[in-house]
Amino acid sequence: MKTFKYFLLPLVFAGTLTCYFILQCHRSTGQWKFNVFIPKLNFEVNPKTVAALTSPPVFALKEDNEDDLKLRRVLHVDGPLNLTEDDIPKVKKGPQLLYTYQRPPTLSKSFSKPNCAKSFRKVPGRSKWFNQRFEPRIKLFLDKDDINNWGNFYNLTLCPDRLMGLRMFDRRGLIRLVNNDNYSTTPIIKLASPDKCARCAVVGNSGVLLGSKAGAEIDSYEYVFRVNTVRLHGFEQDVGSKTNFYNSFVRAVYVKELTNITNVYFITHMSSPFVVSWLEELVNGSMASKPKSDGSLLNPRLVRILHPDFIRYFKVRFLNGKGRFPSTGALTAAVALHVCDEIKLFGFGVSNSSFVHYYDSVNISKITNRKSQRKHNFINEWTLWQSLQRSHIVSHFTPSIKEKRKKKPRS
Repeated sequence: MKTFKYFLLPLVFAGTLTCYFILQCHRSTGQWKFNVFIPKLNFEVNPKTVAALTSPPVFALKEDNEDDLKLRRVLHVDGPLNLTEDDIPKVKKGPQLLYTYQRPPTLSKSFSKPNCAKSFRKVPGRSKWFNQRFEPRIKLFLDKDDINNWGNFYNLTLCPDRLMGLRMFDRRGLIRLVNNDNYSTTPIIKLASPDKCARCAVVGNSGVLLGSKAGAEIDSYEYVFRVNTVRLHGFEQDVGSKTNFYNSFVRAVYVKELTNITNVYFITHMSSPFVVSWLEELVNGSMASKPKSDGSLLNPRLVRILHPDFIRYFKVRFLNGKGRFPSTGALTAAVALHVCDEIKLFGFGVSNSSFVHYYDSVNISKITNRKSQRKHNFINEWTLWQSLQRSHIVSHFTPSIKEKRKKKPRS
């Protein structure tokens, strides 16, 4: 009898769990196969929990030196400057941790509605699923107000995830960076007239592009986004040659093959404390003296740093919180969603015969195995692109041929 009891209990538990999943899927919109994992967008948190987290702690300010006094007097910086990770209150597991991920994101103060008649934002009967998640007023890039104001900076330290919070970053270095005369957060797309449409091609590096002959179509778009290692020489017929925006984390910057590099916007994110000093060198012009670094080729006045709240918003609302970090390609597509009217994705997704990148021979299984999905959940991201295409938010280039892998000679 005891043996039967121990055998029955796991079955009851498994059956209950299965019924819960089925009910959740039945209640979902049907747009995603795993809607059961979508976090609640309108969750309730105890006001005491919110107050305990969002009230910036009061520090006894240490005696400032000459430079610090200048920061406070000229830049109107308030709050402590000498912060370590230990100075920020620990976030407890449970409601507090949930709140740090799902708290309302920072909104832009200079949002303007698009007037383009063909904009996906004006599609009648647009997906309810998309409408619940899309926030057109979201703040895209980090600026002075986020760092100089102690309350704003403190709120950005709450999330323990390094891409979505500034807990481990040196505030002094960030102050110098965002207040540099070369650093700007002016709009990255400036239309000639209010009713003009911003047509954008977002080009990933997937192996599906090899042999696609999509180069001419890519270059026909007014704005072209590219990511990470951009190999163009010898591949122009498949991937084009035009670039307006380049997104990469700083350790992967490869721009030697980009044309007209001085007019290309460089978009990046705060992935590690090293990034602060690297970007400082870039925006103050000292990196130009390091010819071996690809960063020396970038224009110091065209640097933009993705806002941690923007990355958190995209991961929680559109990627269901899955994977440790969104991939650089996913973040690039997310930026395009918030600055463009018409978007087409190239080089996103896979086919059975493709490799990871159009310029190498790495098998696709390397990024689809369980271990790699913990960092970037590409399968989850590919499902998102399909969902956006079904909702007529983006169009997605799909090669009509089977890719045959032939190594192209590099020029």
